[in-house]
Amino acid sequence: MDEADIKGALVECGMQIPADENAKPVYVEYDGDLYWVNINRRGEIWINVREKPQPVFRVVQGR
Repeated sequence: MDEADIKGALVECGMQIPADENAKPVYVEYDGDLYWVNINRRGEIWINVREKPQPVFRVVQGR
């Protein structure tokens, strides 16, 4: 499998390949997790995943 095939598969899954290391990540949500792709100065592509943060609600006293 060559690099173009891998990049094509990532784009097909909805991921965006960043132009450089300073690009803001574009998150893709799947099955409760957030995925994104970044690239470093050497041109290496990294696929990252993080659990989607749960919303935080604060408790307030009723009137």
